[in-house]
Amino acid sequence: MTNADGNGVELYWDRPEQEWPRDREGKLAMFTRPLDVRSLLAEANGAKLLKTAQYDREAVGPDKP
Repeated sequence: MTNADGNGVELYWDRPEQEWPRDREGKLAMFTRPLDVRSLLAEANGAKLLKTAQYDREAVGPDKP
């Protein structure tokens, strides 16, 4: 992501090596593209909701039919 001054930001996250992007020769494929902030926040919010639901199940127990 590059701001108006031309400065960029690099984002990384851990994931299994088999999920790393590779080119046709099998080398690590790096790329530059605009950051989709809305999608990033939606995914973070979804992960937070999943974590909260997991915590609730562990703290309270499974839902009763």
